[in-house]
Amino acid sequence: MNGELLEKNKYPYLISQKEEEIFSLAGIVEEWLNKDTGELIQSVSILTKVADPLMSIIHNEKLRMPVIVTKEKEEQWIDSTLQKQQIELFFLPKKSLLEARSISKFVTSKSDTNTPEVLKQFAFDGIEEYFDSENLSLKPKDKPKVIQDSLFCE
Repeated sequence: MNGELLEKNKYPYLISQKEEEIFSLAGIVEEWLNKDTGELIQSVSILTKVADPLMSIIHNEKLRMPVIVTKEKEEQWIDSTLQKQQIELFFLPKKSLLEARSISKFVTSKSDTNTPEVLKQFAFDGIEEYFDSENLSLKPKDKPKVIQDSLFCE
């Protein structure tokens, strides 16, 4: 199998950080006035960057992943005086802090999925070659195939 199965099918994964139970994602918040309704709208977006080798297996079409903000960098990220050059450092490729394992498609069902069963490991037929047999987690690929456009295009 040359990766076609993972590229043609969608599988749910539990993605977590190797060292931390909880981690932060880079986001931006904007408040704006809807001119038609007069309503004050709060918008939030999670920022993405080029997928690391592990995430390129999961997001194999768009090859992107959220920008992870380490605990040591959280205060820096929310600093309103952060300059463009400092922000760009958050988007640089880094060694993956994440691990992923396949879980049941029950998580995508319309029934109540707020249950521990959602997090149980689930092995899909034909994707074994992508998993590390010792810890049942995905094996990272060498490199993503494409480059995401920069947020900072001039």
